[in-house]
Amino acid sequence: MSGFWRGILARIVGSAVLSAVLSSVLLVGVMLDRLSAGAIGAVATVAETRLASLETQCLAAPERFSVVSERGFHVFAYDPATGHSLNREAPPLDRDLLARNIAGDRTAAALYWTRGRGGAATILYGHEGPCALFQLGWPIEASRRWKMMRGIVAGLFIIVLITSAAIGLAAVRPLKRRIDAASRSARLVGHPSDYQYGEDVSGDVVSELRRALDRAHERICADATELERRQGVMLEYLGGVAHDLRTPQTALRLALEELSTSSIGPAERASLRAALTEASYLGALTENLHLACQLREGVDPLARGAVTDLGELVDSCAVRGALLGRAHGVEVAGARPDHAVWVSCDPTMAEQVLTNLVRNAVVHGDVGGHVAIVLEPHDDAFELRVLDDGPGVPVAELPRLEERHFRGSAAGKRDDRGSGLGLAIVAEICRRVGWSVTLGQNEPRGLSVTLRGLLAPPQARAHGATSTRASLMKCRSTDLLASSGEAE
Repeated sequence: MSGFWRGILARIVGSAVLSAVLSSVLLVGVMLDRLSAGAIGAVATVAETRLASLETQCLAAPERFSVVSERGFHVFAYDPATGHSLNREAPPLDRDLLARNIAGDRTAAALYWTRGRGGAATILYGHEGPCALFQLGWPIEASRRWKMMRGIVAGLFIIVLITSAAIGLAAVRPLKRRIDAASRSARLVGHPSDYQYGEDVSGDVVSELRRALDRAHERICADATELERRQGVMLEYLGGVAHDLRTPQTALRLALEELSTSSIGPAERASLRAALTEASYLGALTENLHLACQLREGVDPLARGAVTDLGELVDSCAVRGALLGRAHGVEVAGARPDHAVWVSCDPTMAEQVLTNLVRNAVVHGDVGGHVAIVLEPHDDAFELRVLDDGPGVPVAELPRLEERHFRGSAAGKRDDRGSGLGLAIVAEICRRVGWSVTLGQNEPRGLSVTLRGLLAPPQARAHGATSTRASLMKCRSTDLLASSGEAE
């Protein structure tokens, strides 16, 4: 818009200056013509009163005839037929004035701005002879000429400034205000609460632009509303499907676990273990999908003052992670303080955060590897770390691990499945409860994920203890059964 404004401003100012110059030149020309006509007419009138005596002097000696006044006026005689004077000191006859005399003007005059003389006037007194035409000339000083020219230039400049200022006040400023208003509206197209509709009814290009912006804004808002409605319906349907899948998935894992305890051969046991691994992956995917839909719908992890004991979460996730780790050849261990570590967060969501981190470390670790869950309280804050000695993640990819659907280049070494949803949910829940997530390299190899946040207030800890235990026991009953099946 700034380039457009500079372009239109240059055109408007250029047109204003050009029109001012042309009108000034025309005005000055008319003024000079009137002034010169009046002055020359006065000089010619005075000269005609002395023509009789001038003719007598000329006829007496035409080759020496000339009259010079004290103010520098001079008169010479010429033959209209030849345009020459018998006096060799006479200046050349102005042929343009002679043509006007021959055409019928008895007196013709002109002002000179670039010649040595200030002006000349020719008076046709007869039709032939060396004394039939008199040319009256008068000088003008160079300083006076330049003074007059400077005055004219100064007048032109003043006129240009006044004209440009008048056009700017009358046209440029209102046009600039309209263009600025259109620019502000263009930046807010699609924002229902901030966009301002145009009230320009002038009918020009700027007005048409405002109407086009209004139509685009209405169309974008309507499309956005429809897309939001469709997305809400889709998320509601997807969340319902994920919720309904929990029951058959639990039944499937229980059936696989029962089969794993029966007398089967090594080949069948290997197939069963692979089926249990797939069922576990499908269960984790369903839980993450259901939780993602809840977060998208605006479920608050801090609703109703929810609190969670991170110490219990570390214990339960260490047990379930160890069972899962046996199937993958990875050892999982946890370390926590003896007392409870209460934090403000929904228990189910907090458990899903830690479960996602531990599961990622186990699934993407190497055979014979290790995963450690370490919880350390510090005054009114806590630090929860999940460490592994797996293949790790390149430093350049660390900032992108929290992006949804992003998977590191080493993620497919142990498990080529997954959509990158787990870490994205971890980041989103932590953001909503005010925890920080730091991803780094674990020396000498592996990945380190650190969660940091504040402890729950004392009054919230006592209120949420009972409900937290009940919620966790309900969530664990099924996961422990499924994980035990994987360990067979």
